[in-house]
Amino acid sequence: MNNNNSSSNEGVSSPLPNTSSPNLISNSNIENEIEIKKKSNNNNNIFEGDNSHIYNQFLGEDFNVVHYTSNALKVSSISLSLNTLSSCTKELGQELTENITTNYDDLFKLANNIKELDQLTDTLKLGVSNLEESIQRMKKDISEPYNKVKSHIGQLKRVQDSCELLRKIIRYIQLVKKLKNHLQAGSRDLSKSAQCINEINLLKKDSDLTGINIIDSQVLWIKTCSDQIITISSTLLYQGMENQNQTDVANSLQVFHNMTILNEKVYSIVNLTTEKVIKNIKALLNVNKLIADLPKTTITNNITNNNNNNNNNNNNNNNNNNNNNNISNNIILTSTDKSIWLKFESLIDTLYSSLIQILHLQRVLLKIKDPLTHKSLMEVLLIKQHQLQQQQQQQQQQQQQQQQQQQVGTTSNNIQPILIEMISTLFWKSILKVLENNLLVAAKSSNIIENTFIREYPKVSKFFLDFIKKLQNYIDIHQMDIQQQFMIVLSNINQIIGNNGNNNNNNNNNNNNNNNNNNNNNSIEPSSSTSSSSTTTTTSLILLSADDYKLSLFKSIGLFEKAYLEYSQSKMSTIVNGLFPQSTWSSRSALPVIPNGKQLVDLSKTIWSEIEWLVGNNDRQLLGKLMLVVSKVIDLFSSKIESMVQPPGLIVLNTNIGGNNINNNNEIITINENSKPTPSQTVNTLLFNASIQLNSSIQSLLTSQPLERESIILIEKSLSSLITICTNIITPLMNSFFTHIEQIFSTIHNEDW
Repeated sequence: MNNNNSSSNEGVSSPLPNTSSPNLISNSNIENEIEIKKKSNNNNNIFEGDNSHIYNQFLGEDFNVVHYTSNALKVSSISLSLNTLSSCTKELGQELTENITTNYDDLFKLANNIKELDQLTDTLKLGVSNLEESIQRMKKDISEPYNKVKSHIGQLKRVQDSCELLRKIIRYIQLVKKLKNHLQAGSRDLSKSAQCINEINLLKKDSDLTGINIIDSQVLWIKTCSDQIITISSTLLYQGMENQNQTDVANSLQVFHNMTILNEKVYSIVNLTTEKVIKNIKALLNVNKLIADLPKTTITNNITNNNNNNNNNNNNNNNNNNNNNNISNNIILTSTDKSIWLKFESLIDTLYSSLIQILHLQRVLLKIKDPLTHKSLMEVLLIKQHQLQQQQQQQQQQQQQQQQQQQVGTTSNNIQPILIEMISTLFWKSILKVLENNLLVAAKSSNIIENTFIREYPKVSKFFLDFIKKLQNYIDIHQMDIQQQFMIVLSNINQIIGNNGNNNNNNNNNNNNNNNNNNNNNSIEPSSSTSSSSTTTTTSLILLSADDYKLSLFKSIGLFEKAYLEYSQSKMSTIVNGLFPQSTWSSRSALPVIPNGKQLVDLSKTIWSEIEWLVGNNDRQLLGKLMLVVSKVIDLFSSKIESMVQPPGLIVLNTNIGGNNINNNNEIITINENSKPTPSQTVNTLLFNASIQLNSSIQSLLTSQPLERESIILIEKSLSSLITICTNIITPLMNSFFTHIEQIFSTIHNEDW
């Protein structure tokens, strides 16, 4: 626009639109003036006159021509309606002419402003087109170098990938050459060979090297070498464990660690060793197999010899048949008993050798360290075990959560805590569990096993004590040098478990908070109660001592120990009860049966044999329990003696009382030079002698055998009650004798010399 137009018409002063232009403001002023004039002429408005109802019909938004025409024909004729519409049209034309005449100046101004607005629009379009051309030129200037840079980057990336692949191929070839050199060196470099194979596997895992001929040609050979190395290392490991060769075991473990199969191999060896011991346990307790394995020729020869002896001594065929049956049964039982103890000795030897192998493996694991992390292989093994158990527990928790989501309102917390144990503890627990269960099952299913292990329990105890003694010697020699390594492993494992526990608790708290927020937001829906318990880890990292092995081992056969003590008590109590067929005795009846010297000797021999057996086995723990049984037997003997003791009666001189007057409770005994002992005196004397004989025998046992002080005190306490009964028997008789002597002395004349 030029200056003339801007001065005359108050137009725009620039090619771009300006919101503060005076012409745009004048347009609004013109419109306001027109509105004011319209309001001033409202009195002459045709829309408010007589024909306003006609105009209002056409102003409605819902106006319909067909509807209006049909209504007009119904109300009046066509000519009348046309006249009305013609007059209204003329009236509208006059109104429009008047408005134009009145406001023509303003209308001219509006038309001028529209022309200026068109010019501004054209200018704006020109600026926009210029801007688009500039953008296109800029885009062209930028896209060309960008495409070049992009292509160069792609080329560089492909070059880098190619270089990286070439480096991996070169590294692969170098590792293959190293592997061949190490394999030529033999078993000395097995760990280095395993390290090469592990690095080769990592290269193949990190990147896809398939399709490269130089690599594909070596895959089968490397797989064969890997299997060969594992086989050789496994053989060396077994031989090293059997021979207690620390070097072979350490090299084999290092191979397994380098090939990342240490966890699987170690627990596989523990399981195989456990299965070997379990197999021996089941063979020991299989009675049918024991009988089937007996040499039939030996049994047949023994039965034939016994038959010949019976035919020479007896002529009765029926008796011979019965004797043959009994003898054959006894021979089978004796042979079975020998076979059981032979197999039991073999079991103890296998158990000892297996446990020593596991302890040796554990010792080497504690001493050997990873060259990279400087952690012992035992720590690496336990950490891996903890991680695997954590993964299993997480899977169980996820399964439970899914079940809880399917069953709304149910809660379950069956996740077992993680238990970390040393491999020796794991092995020992497994063996004891199988041993205890199989012993119980065998005892219930076979009387032979039950009777053998109950009646000859001291043999079982002796085998176990010898086992513990040998184990003690091994632990004292070989386990003292790993205490420091074990404490380091224990500290590190506890620290790792503590950190994991804190992380799990934080995660569980966050999950619980999220669940609470969701329940608050969705309060209309039924809530499902779920229990998300934190992962708990229990450590059982201890080096078991010989006492720990002893306690757990004897605990597994505690049922047989209890049965043996009950059997011993029953056997000795039966002998005591057989000595006294009558529980009480009256002076009016015949003399009772009093135990004689031979019977008391048999009782003493039975007690001596039981105690000497255990003393010879050096089984102090079982001996102490048996002494308690002996004490109870002595108490039973004392009660039997006490129940048969008779009142002593009163002994007087032969004065005016003629003969012997006997009462039930107050017996008056008249003696002279021809008097004989009364039945009560005879019984009491025999009881006294029997008690003194048993007391002397037991006292000799106490002084001749190396018994514990507690056991001696216990037996002496029982013997003191027996001595008290003897004192009660002899004291009244001696008092009566002294009284009689005093009476005799009182009749002597006093001589006056």
